[in-house]
Amino acid sequence: MTLSTPVPNKDEESGRIGNDAWPLGVITSLSEDDDWLTGSAVALEKLRRHLEENGLAVVDGCAVLYLCANSHDRPGSINAVTVADVPNSELVLLREDHEDDPQSGYEIARGDELTCWHQLELSLRDDRTCVMPSISITTPTEGGGAWFVNGIRHVWAVETIKPNEYVPGRVFRQIGINDCERLLRRYKLAKRIHASGFLHHDLNKRIEYLTGLPQTYRVDLHRVLHLLNRAGLTWEAYLERFEQAPQPMQSQLPAGFVFELLKNLQADKPNDLFARPNLSEMVRVDDDSLLRSLMPRISSVRYVRPEFVDDETAKALREAVDTFASALHMHQLIASNGLTMEHELPYLVYASDAEEFRTSVNTLGLVMHVAVMPHLFPIPEQFTKESAIEAWPWAFGHVLYARFSVAEEAQ
Repeated sequence: MTLSTPVPNKDEESGRIGNDAWPLGVITSLSEDDDWLTGSAVALEKLRRHLEENGLAVVDGCAVLYLCANSHDRPGSINAVTVADVPNSELVLLREDHEDDPQSGYEIARGDELTCWHQLELSLRDDRTCVMPSISITTPTEGGGAWFVNGIRHVWAVETIKPNEYVPGRVFRQIGINDCERLLRRYKLAKRIHASGFLHHDLNKRIEYLTGLPQTYRVDLHRVLHLLNRAGLTWEAYLERFEQAPQPMQSQLPAGFVFELLKNLQADKPNDLFARPNLSEMVRVDDDSLLRSLMPRISSVRYVRPEFVDDETAKALREAVDTFASALHMHQLIASNGLTMEHELPYLVYASDAEEFRTSVNTLGLVMHVAVMPHLFPIPEQFTKESAIEAWPWAFGHVLYARFSVAEEAQ
């Protein structure tokens, strides 16, 4: 657990202003107990009250910790959410006009408190004049938990990602009236502290899933043999020539070993080495919820052209994929301060891209299955040449891998 404070950082060349996180302290466990965070929500709540109720600072990120710690789930259940799931959990704010029709809602924001509060206010801004209206928020006394913002119903939820090899599990739960009231009290306190607006926030929350390197990768052994054959080597000869530790030739290989293999054999298409999931390992997309969860964590889209479709349909599908991939790239540029605008666009503009992509595919009479795959992006030579040491030629990321088939009703 890291406690840090955001410090504005201005790029002298571009003039863009970002935030650097300056660490104040790190809390860790001396043992390997997965439940070591149990009880931390109580301690952090004491700190939060001291800082927020005295008007000193907002403790961003403690809402998810509190909600996960107080889920009261039965341990061992496949959808159980505990305090150990905090690194892969985030708040989600949706505008849901009709309580009896959850599908009528659309996403306003996801992340921690400051991000969601900022995006809520941004969604209310007048598009023409960019003037922010006065905001009135109430909570219901019965029924489901919600915020009524200037009379418009918004719901809060906690989404938890359950990492798997290709498709993560998701636990999505709306919070109740008491937790909505608690969040509203904190919002009002935060408004007093940040009277000029919630400036220090991250557009994308950095969760554990897809952030770091996994321990192993699943590789395509046929591609491995092709690389070795091109270099005139056998598996055993490769291990000996490049002084590698003994390693059985199997589909699951250590991540470091895979990267060294790609570099040593000078792979021109490194991503072909990663094994593609079978259709049974992917998930069918019937709504945009999974895509919205993955959008902040993926960089592009790879897909397989479906069989038995005409050229016109294939062209339209290519355009739909390219449009979604461009939207992902644009969102990443803005999230990393690589692109600035005179007036910040609300997150809901980007969140709708997932549904537009899904709708475009459905309109073509196709069914989409997706998974997440590792992906290496080549680093431009001018950056690698500037380094005095031998630089790694690829940047690490993830892509959405999609397969399409003709819908049964369209056959």
